[in-house]
Amino acid sequence: MNFDSIGFAAFCILAIVVLNFARSYRARILAITTLNLIFLGTFFATPLAAVPFAVFVVCGFVAVRSAYCVSGRGLAGILALTVLAFAWMKQYSLIDFLPSLPFAFVTVGVSYLFFRIVHLAVDVHQQAIKAPTFIEYLSYTLCFLTFVSGPVQRYGDFEQQLRTPLKIQTPIVLHHALSRVIWGFFLVGVVSHITMWAFSRIEPVVYANMAEEIVSARVAGIFAAAAMAFFVHLYISFSGYMHIVIGTGKLCGINIPENFSRPYACKNFLEFWTRWNITVSEWFKFYIFNPLLKQLSIRWPKKNKAALIGSIAFFVTFMLMGIWHGTTWVYVVYGAMLGLGVVVNKKYQLRAAARLGKQGYKDLCSRPWYVALCRATTLSYVAVALTCMWMTPSHAHLFATPASLFVMVAAFAFLISAVFSVAYFGYWAGKLSRKIHVPIEQTLAIFSLEPWLAPCWTAVKMSIVFVMINVAGGAAPEFIYKAF
Repeated sequence: MNFDSIGFAAFCILAIVVLNFARSYRARILAITTLNLIFLGTFFATPLAAVPFAVFVVCGFVAVRSAYCVSGRGLAGILALTVLAFAWMKQYSLIDFLPSLPFAFVTVGVSYLFFRIVHLAVDVHQQAIKAPTFIEYLSYTLCFLTFVSGPVQRYGDFEQQLRTPLKIQTPIVLHHALSRVIWGFFLVGVVSHITMWAFSRIEPVVYANMAEEIVSARVAGIFAAAAMAFFVHLYISFSGYMHIVIGTGKLCGINIPENFSRPYACKNFLEFWTRWNITVSEWFKFYIFNPLLKQLSIRWPKKNKAALIGSIAFFVTFMLMGIWHGTTWVYVVYGAMLGLGVVVNKKYQLRAAARLGKQGYKDLCSRPWYVALCRATTLSYVAVALTCMWMTPSHAHLFATPASLFVMVAAFAFLISAVFSVAYFGYWAGKLSRKIHVPIEQTLAIFSLEPWLAPCWTAVKMSIVFVMINVAGGAAPEFIYKAF
């Protein structure tokens, strides 16, 4: 089911109506589980294609229920089997020696389902939450709002919202939620077309230059343009999808956590991951980084090992995050780039603070040119690292030559200078806008709509967006995170 399709919009309307009429906890659990299964069924062409997925779901429930009564080693065994089953389902090349099924099966949403199963198993084992019943398990793990590409909502928050009596939403809240859904459809169905069109025109040129091993400023500029175009496209499509599901969830009476917080405003690589795909970053923090850091600290308790321990924990965490994104060796490279980025970032912060002193480093970090430079370096590095997500398997070898590596480094430097110029100009433009913000706000207040006109304006915006989607091509480019 495409996210900008009439079918998906109709399904969302059906879900909103059903969940607003289901008032009790049992009725809402039953309603959301039924909606989940209907939504899930749209991805399976044949019943046979659903069998491996169904087996994974059932085994996940057994793992969650078993986690309560096992020891720590027992939990480790359960998690290891879950990881192995997930890797086999996704057909990771690292375990391609294992036998595969002789028929095609669907794996959409499996990566986020894996996150939820591990979260439930660990928290049930630690008695942080009560083990869910099977229908509660299905309502949470297969929730149609977050099934395909997140966000990864905590089970406790999800259950509490279903147990809380549904309140009648105010017109302002409803208008805001619906406006957000419309904005999401606009980003996914219109803007992502434009960004994908730009990227698709540059990508073949990059491959051609890499094949001929051409090294020049023009080639570096083309590669930089392709990397940034894909980065922008990924952000537009991903954040647009989040607007749709968060707004729809609000209309259904379910508050879904935010997954983005102006990632382009980050000041360093570490901060970027607190703003981009936030719920996944937090999952890796709670279930990978924190336990690993704790175990390493127990193994090496000396204070002079703290920096090394932190670097290892950061690198392993981000390495696994990169590998989670795909099944081939290219994503190992992506994970290594993420790990290297966060380790260098942390090392630099510690060295700079030691050299300049805490106050000196704080003063440096407050200077506009330095903030712009850090922001430019972070966003440029992320854009280059994301190359691993758009290069096709047949072209991957072209990026491993010395000439190609030189071009990528030059493109990285080119991007830093370009993004720095934009970021530094944006700082002064923002400072100026804050001075004239109040007069502009007072002027625009004259044209504000009366409350009774807001629904009419919302309907007009919705009509305009769907017309623009049809003009743009009728369907958005395939959402890359849907593959997870």
